[in-house]
Amino acid sequence: MKKPMRNILSYVLGDAGSRLLGFLVTIYLARILAPAGFGLISIGLAVLGHLMLLASPGIQMLETRNVAATREIERDRAAGVLALRVGLSLVLVVCTLAVAGLLLGSTPTRDIVLLYVACLLPMSLFLDWFFQGREEFHIVGLARVAQFLVYGGLAVVFVQSQDDLLFAPVAFFTGSLAGSLLLLLVYRRRYGRLRFAWAPSLWWSILRENAPVGGVVFIAQMVTNLPPIIIALMLTTADVGVYSGAMRLAFVVLFIDRLINALFLPLVTRHIAALVEEASRTVTLASRVLVILFLPLAASGIIWAPEIVALVLGPGFEGAAPVFQVLLSYVALTIINTVFVCTLVGGGREKEYSRIMFTGSVILVLFMVGLTYLIGILGTALGIAMGEALIAIMMILETGRAPEFSRVRRVSVTIVAVLAMGLAGPFLGGGMVVLLMTLLLGYVVAVMGVGGLSRRDIRYLRERMV
Repeated sequence: MKKPMRNILSYVLGDAGSRLLGFLVTIYLARILAPAGFGLISIGLAVLGHLMLLASPGIQMLETRNVAATREIERDRAAGVLALRVGLSLVLVVCTLAVAGLLLGSTPTRDIVLLYVACLLPMSLFLDWFFQGREEFHIVGLARVAQFLVYGGLAVVFVQSQDDLLFAPVAFFTGSLAGSLLLLLVYRRRYGRLRFAWAPSLWWSILRENAPVGGVVFIAQMVTNLPPIIIALMLTTADVGVYSGAMRLAFVVLFIDRLINALFLPLVTRHIAALVEEASRTVTLASRVLVILFLPLAASGIIWAPEIVALVLGPGFEGAAPVFQVLLSYVALTIINTVFVCTLVGGGREKEYSRIMFTGSVILVLFMVGLTYLIGILGTALGIAMGEALIAIMMILETGRAPEFSRVRRVSVTIVAVLAMGLAGPFLGGGMVVLLMTLLLGYVVAVMGVGGLSRRDIRYLRERMV
């Protein structure tokens, strides 16, 4: 079995296992805490998500690429990255302590936010970017499973009612610490000790190189982190809980996105550097495979959204079904979009990537805020999906301008058009029969439009991955 296929299996097993554990913990907390309590921890996680990106600006993407681009182990740089992340995390924790005390006073929201923000410290030591760059995905998967096993176990033991709300972030902190320590132990055994030294010039160099992409990623991740905060300001904590429940359901499917990001970035980087003539074909084939495999999954979720929400989240979350349907269209576009993000970054075109993500994300936030004000949490989801569609179109057009990817654009525009067609089903009238026929037609056109998978394509995949 070739290395790419081993990587896929390792990452899928590890990521799927950790996501399943995280999903089960989410279900448990949603049922125990009800929409209002679940909304509170969602606000805490949203604040943590924003600050985590500030504490690790661009590192997850660019340092993964840097590790993948060379066979040498740059121990000083690895130590410098960790030292920078720890330092930034400490500054952010102290600043949050001061700001939260000033703005939130002595409230449960303040306590939840502070406890989740404290998780920045163990998370800053997580070496997943290093092991992903080395394509040692089984180690990352093992660490994530360990993290969520500890988190889930503690959550089930200590969160037994709505009065135990504060134990949820404590469990999350402990799980994050367990995962980070495991990766540090593996690094020490394989590559030696990480020797930290006072190196402000190195830290500044790392920050300067990563900050531009980090700023764009921060804006791009607002789709995950900003909605709970916007909803809390405009609506109620219970609305935050309902929206977050739908978001968690939709984001279960995003393990595909993480898989693509982790595997495709090193792969396309190598192809661009050494096998330029294969780069266009790699991107085109990846796009075909994604649309053919993913569209039925998205369509199924859209059709049975009410039943899924009722089964998983239980009473009080009925309003999450239409939000879940719309968010699945966002997830579909995100998965396709990730191929082109990796292509631009792997080809060293960070400036183009940054420009597109900044412009598209600003428009996405404007859509999201405006539609939330007009029609509530369903508007939040619609704004996110519309913004992601715009970003996908810009990414595809930019990728097509590069000579080595000139043929990708035609295939990819078809993909986006077909996804938009297939995922329009929930907004059509006529009942279940019309919906099923529309989605079936969308899938058939998708397979025909991208040319399906030929025997030559299958042989190409087998020779490089199996």
